[in-house]
Amino acid sequence: MNVKISVIMSVYNGGEFLKEAIESILNQSYKNIEFVIINDGSSDDSLVIIQKYMAMDSRILLINQKNMGLTKSLNIGVMRATGKYIARQDADDISMPDRFKLFFEFLEKDGDIDMYSTPAILFNKDHPITKVIPNYFRRNGFNQSMLNYHNSLIHGTLIIKSSLIKKFKYNEFFKYSQDFELYH
Repeated sequence: MNVKISVIMSVYNGGEFLKEAIESILNQSYKNIEFVIINDGSSDDSLVIIQKYMAMDSRILLINQKNMGLTKSLNIGVMRATGKYIARQDADDISMPDRFKLFFEFLEKDGDIDMYSTPAILFNKDHPITKVIPNYFRRNGFNQSMLNYHNSLIHGTLIIKSSLIKKFKYNEFFKYSQDFELYH
């Protein structure tokens, strides 16, 4: 399968972890990606970091704008994306190297799907303790009604059909929890 996937990442003063986040996307085993990075008015070295990687990899599309906030920035990135699927990545996320390869393997096995999310490993650079989120029950016992009580889907692992998210978009009234509102 050689379907393009668009990765959307909004950055606001994310320089501390940005190199690792960008490299984790550029080094994916699945290569047919475009990487839409929105610099949302950063005042740190985020723009310089993005431009450095952009000069090395033509798959990066930079949108440099004044600060508008995450939700509006995500919608701008979604509308610029050209892939059949859109994946989310935050500036402090690190994607596993086979993230997109495994998605397409799942797609080939299980057919046409609208939305895909996986667990994430939560870690802290100052503490060696890691944990998998969501917990085992919410991962393995997931059903749609659970969204009435908890957000059991990890936004940073979301892959969604481009046509679907372009139709519904993120609700710009939500400064936080825009992913939870989108799922509803």
